[in-house]
Amino acid sequence: MRHRFVEALFKLTSESNTVFSIESILNESLLDEEEVMSVLNTLGSEASRIGNYWKLTVPRLFAALELDPSCIGNLIDSIDWREFEGLVAFILGRWGYRTMNNVRLRLGGQLMEIDVVGIKGDRVVLVEAKRWRRNAMKGVVEAHLRKAEAMRNDWMKVARKLGLPLSEARIYPVVVSWKREEGSFALPVVDITSLNGLASALDSTPDALPSLRASMNSLDL
Repeated sequence: MRHRFVEALFKLTSESNTVFSIESILNESLLDEEEVMSVLNTLGSEASRIGNYWKLTVPRLFAALELDPSCIGNLIDSIDWREFEGLVAFILGRWGYRTMNNVRLRLGGQLMEIDVVGIKGDRVVLVEAKRWRRNAMKGVVEAHLRKAEAMRNDWMKVARKLGLPLSEARIYPVVVSWKREEGSFALPVVDITSLNGLASALDSTPDALPSLRASMNSLDL
């Protein structure tokens, strides 16, 4: 039932417009009104009623994760990379991170881009968000780790560029993919359904996760 609701929702809405009517959901999902209202009640405050219409108060991808994580794999053709990165930032934001998307820095003579940067205390999480995987994950991980090392090596410039009042920081490079990746990697690689678990681990056991220590005075591994 929930996966039919989610599929209908994605046909009727967009990233920027998540307003829909009960009638449109009924017609698209072929659910009955009681079933549709049951799903909306499950969402609780994440969906609000506006007259004869409803509007999501969270990103539609987040609502899909809440309702039926198993349906995520079927939605890849319905979204673009911006929506995926927006979901990553939204989830980190719910864990107390201040986030920035598509951060561009010139370090070591090279221009590099970080999809999502999350800041919480002295913790700086660098996310490479891979909606599509055109290259082997090992290569993606190695390239992302080089970005993290470049930021660590020129932390004073990075901190000023990002407006961070941090003379020292702990950098956590991670890769968030659309689907689960098999294998052992030099940094955390999690699928989008596991990002909450990673955020929880960063709060509870940060020392257990690979990180780089950055300082304006010295460089520490």
